[in-house]
Amino acid sequence: MPGSRACGPRCEFRSRGRERRHGFGFRELIAQGAADIVQPSVTKVGGLLEMRKIAVLAAAANVTLVPHSFYYGPGLAASLHLAAATPGVPYVEFPGTPLVAS
Repeated sequence: MPGSRACGPRCEFRSRGRERRHGFGFRELIAQGAADIVQPSVTKVGGLLEMRKIAVLAAAANVTLVPHSFYYGPGLAASLHLAAATPGVPYVEFPGTPLVAS
């Protein structure tokens, strides 16, 4: 993102990526040093394999990966599996609201 890198030390931290739809956007963010935390969504970036690629890029650049999983069901399950299998993932962002039957 233009201008994100310039924020640098003046910002407490820079979290980016929920709106990204594929790994290329994350590659660009990481390469530009535009994020301290990236938050890909397994359902939006193309599945677990693409998430693993993003995780490798983030780890190599010392960028924290926190999966964005603001849904229940298979997407949350996939995000939890990825977090369990990926060193350095501190937590998974997920909805704090109770699951209610409609």
